[in-house]
Amino acid sequence: MKTLACKDMGVDCDFMAKSETEEEVMEKAMEHAKKAHPEKMEEMMKEMSQEEIEEEMKRKIKEE
Repeated sequence: MKTLACKDMGVDCDFMAKSETEEEVMEKAMEHAKKAHPEKMEEMMKEMSQEEIEEEMKRKIKEE
């Protein structure tokens, strides 16, 4: 099982995306972030490209 928590991305939130694949974890995390943290997403999109955000997420995905 692969996981990525909002806290791993520097957001004070208890949400954790879980799935068998990195792609699904990233999809779930992005969907949550867009709904629950739109201001943080906007800030990140100004500072980083979509590719950079995805690479950052991949680096922080954990295997459980």
